[in-house]
Amino acid sequence: MFILRAIGNFFVKIGRWIKNTAWVQPLLIVGGIFAIIFSIPYISAWVSSWSKGVSEGQAFYSAFKVNLDGCQYDEKNSDANKLFNYMSNEIKSPDEVNRWGEKFFVVFVQEDCQSCEDIYKGFSILKNEWNTGSFKT
Repeated sequence: MFILRAIGNFFVKIGRWIKNTAWVQPLLIVGGIFAIIFSIPYISAWVSSWSKGVSEGQAFYSAFKVNLDGCQYDEKNSDANKLFNYMSNEIKSPDEVNRWGEKFFVVFVQEDCQSCEDIYKGFSILKNEWNTGSFKT
């Protein structure tokens, strides 16, 4: 209890000194204002990180994503390698046709790519309107 009272008395003395010393108050106010002004970019970045989700384009591309996982120098077991082998072979098995289809687009995308975000709408319309006779937006 004695320690808590000593700590409390220390802060009371500091508070009285600030209250009785007139030149400290404007310095604290100005310092507080500058602290708020300089912390605005960090606060806005922090708040914007709350809602950082997956964009529509990234979600669209992720639905049709083909990985290079499992692709080693000697072993070529990745989905991407199987797709490229399927594209290069003239004779295709029914299992491959069921998996990859007969007509498709190959697009290389990366995260935070503005061009990829812009063109995904076209691919989405193309996918939804395929074999309907028209491509209406």
